[in-house]
Amino acid sequence: MVTEYEKGPNFLLKRGEEIERDDIRGEQSLVFNVKGKGLVVLSGCAHRGIVNTVKHAQKISGIGKVHAVIGGFHLTGLNRN
Repeated sequence: MVTEYEKGPNFLLKRGEEIERDDIRGEQSLVFNVKGKGLVVLSGCAHRGIVNTVKHAQKISGIGKVHAVIGGFHLTGLNRN
């Protein structure tokens, strides 16, 4: 989580007898490096934020160029004003 504006959903989970906020650490995505193009990021729900997901893909791959981002982008907390 590196962006201030992507907070993620307000999910809760139960660990033993305690209820706590779920930070969605188990969020998964696939990342491909397409030769001559850059990264293709395929996300599931992107509950941790699609920008956070892409930035993490860039960090772990060491590749800055992004060719495409595909998937579900749940925009929780969107202010429509």
